[in-house]
Amino acid sequence: MTLENQSYGAVRIESSRFGKPGVLITGLVYLFVFIIFLVAGYKGPEVFHNHDAAQTLSINVDEYAAMWETELSMISPENQLLWCTSRISRPNSIPLNQDFSYVQSLVINVRGSNIDLHDVLKPAPEDDIAIVENFFADRVVEFQPGSHWSSEVTLLNMHSVPYLYYEIIIQFENVGDLTPMKGLPLSDDSSMQADFRLTYVEADYTVFEMKWKTAFLFITILAMFFPRLNRGGSCSSVGCFASFSMIFEGFFAKLCTVPRKQWSYQQRWMGVLLIALFFFNDPLFRYSIYNDSRTSEILSAIYIGWMGAFLCLLMLLWLCALDETASVANAGGKKLCGSALCQRHVAKFSFMFVYWFWFTTLFIYVRFQQDINPAWSEARSDPRFMPSVAFSAILVTVYDIWFLLYTCKALREIRRMSPPFLFVFVITFFTFAATCVGMYSGFMYPQVASSTDFLAMTAMYNLYVWTMAFIYAPLSSNGEGGDYGDFDLDVDSSVGVGGGVGGGDGGDGVGTTLQTRGGMEDMQL
Repeated sequence: MTLENQSYGAVRIESSRFGKPGVLITGLVYLFVFIIFLVAGYKGPEVFHNHDAAQTLSINVDEYAAMWETELSMISPENQLLWCTSRISRPNSIPLNQDFSYVQSLVINVRGSNIDLHDVLKPAPEDDIAIVENFFADRVVEFQPGSHWSSEVTLLNMHSVPYLYYEIIIQFENVGDLTPMKGLPLSDDSSMQADFRLTYVEADYTVFEMKWKTAFLFITILAMFFPRLNRGGSCSSVGCFASFSMIFEGFFAKLCTVPRKQWSYQQRWMGVLLIALFFFNDPLFRYSIYNDSRTSEILSAIYIGWMGAFLCLLMLLWLCALDETASVANAGGKKLCGSALCQRHVAKFSFMFVYWFWFTTLFIYVRFQQDINPAWSEARSDPRFMPSVAFSAILVTVYDIWFLLYTCKALREIRRMSPPFLFVFVITFFTFAATCVGMYSGFMYPQVASSTDFLAMTAMYNLYVWTMAFIYAPLSSNGEGGDYGDFDLDVDSSVGVGGGVGGGDGGDGVGTTLQTRGGMEDMQL
């Protein structure tokens, strides 16, 4: 498939009502709506609440251990997660301009309960849960030159908070081994201070995210199935709602009026992307918030798979479309292939499957490890995890190079495109560039850092797929006779259709040659 229309009949954006002014208006509306989403995200609530614990810990290097303890109360499921991080001050006798690191041994315990842990009445066994019990962990503590405090060290990472009350106890062990281990000139009175920060999601943000995801789901369903009212009638009602429904008739409602054999590859792709977009908008989000930890863990893994599948389908579409767009000028009489499973695109399909499988497995592995044991932090502190990070960066880089290579090859054909399909390329390239930024900057992680990040990325993909589905929906409402009664068509005089019985492949099908603005393309119907 190419970026230009390959269907048997015209598509919506080829209507004479569009033209250059219509494309300009469509682009301005697209930009305006996206800016509205950005403003709504900017005005949205803060994602995280950072609570600096009042209790700090003094660590004397000549002692064996030091223990820190804190409590949290009235935590709700809307808080989604709980992180605990720590910073440690530079030892007294270590020069400020010297970089310095050591491995700190820890013993971590976490308890959760739905009643006050210090209630006079002893909590029932089922209400007093040991979430983490005597977990031994090592954390690398690093000091940069000129910094009095170490980099933040992650101590705890819980992806669900099903209890109201929590007690966290962290014991720093083998502190006395610091001197002989590093051979540092520490005096007996050398000491370090540790401060702690507890982080959880603001309940207001969870409600904000829930409402927006519901809105995107609702609009996506309308984009798929919104019916056309007053079919064949005139617009005489107040507000011309029937005319509105005619213009914005849902993609599948529109596609069902055309014989299945006449569906183009673009239209098939858009159908798949609309379904994938529905799951990308996370229809199970509410259930993952208000369920038990195990169910939330499973639903989170399912969503990561859905999200990865949507993004990889979108990225595969871009590669296939640009590859064939670049080949149109040199195709001659060769039939192009719109399916991702044809021989031309096997390498792309295989690469994107590996891409999806790798990132989905990696995300789920990290989440499950942290859900099983919230004190697990190998992804950040274990050097053995670095090859996985490097391989991930290689996959993203290979895709980016592949996309840009096809774009460069397709530039001559892109410059020749009519304004409607040039608009398609512009919004495609914009979405690709934003995806690259999101992947390298961490915006694509399910837990975003700000309301703006969440709404910008979610709105961008929804707007893109909605717009593409609107553009490639059939213009005709009656596939049998090629009735284009919805709009007046602006058909070039050079467009011709020829057919005959018995295709060149030796089959009994009708070989139809369709000349479009994109050039001559053979379509076997």
